Amino acid sequence: MSANARLAVAIHTLGMLACADECAVTSDRIAASVQTNAVSIRRLFQALGKAGLVVGQMGPNGGARLGRAPEEITLADIWRAVDDDELFALPRSGGNPSCSLNRAVRPVLGEVFADATSALERSLAGVTLADVIARVHARAGADHRFACETREHPVPTAELLALTTTV
Repeated sequence: MSANARLAVAIHTLGMLACADECAVTSDRIAASVQTNAVSIRRLFQALGKAGLVVGQMGPNGGARLGRAPEEITLADIWRAVDDDELFALPRSGGNPSCSLNRAVRPVLGEVFADATSALERSLAGVTLADVIARVHARAGADHRFACETREHPVPTAELLALTTTV
C-alpha cells in the first residue's frame, strides 16, 4: 500500500470497525471494501494495534475491534500510528556543498516543512473518527451498521458488498 493511501485506508478501516459495534471484523472483509490485499490490512492492524487504536481477537469469530471509542480517536492519532515517513522530505544527497544556495535552502525548507507538518497535525487533531463517521452517514443518507458475521450467521455476499462500499 502506498504511503499516500495509508492514512485514508486506516481511517476507512477504523470507520468500519466503529460501525460494526461490538463485532470483530476480519481483514478479508475490510480488504474487500478497500479493494486491497488482506495482508496489507493485517499490517495496518499491527500499526494501529501498537497505538492502542485496534485490538485483535483470535478464533473462529476473530477479527479486529476498536481499541477506543470513535470520539476518543483523532485523525492525528491515526496519522501518527500509520505514518512512518516524513510528510515533506528533503533530498537524501546533501547537494553541492560549494553552492551557497544549496547550503541556505535546506535549512529554510526544513523550517517551512516542519511548520506545514505541524499545521496539518493540528488540523487532524481537531477531527475525530466519530466526526468522520457522522459526515459519511450524512453524505450516504443512512446509518450504516454492519451485521456481526459468524459461522452460524454469515452475512450474504451481496449484502456485505452493499454495506462495505458505503463506508
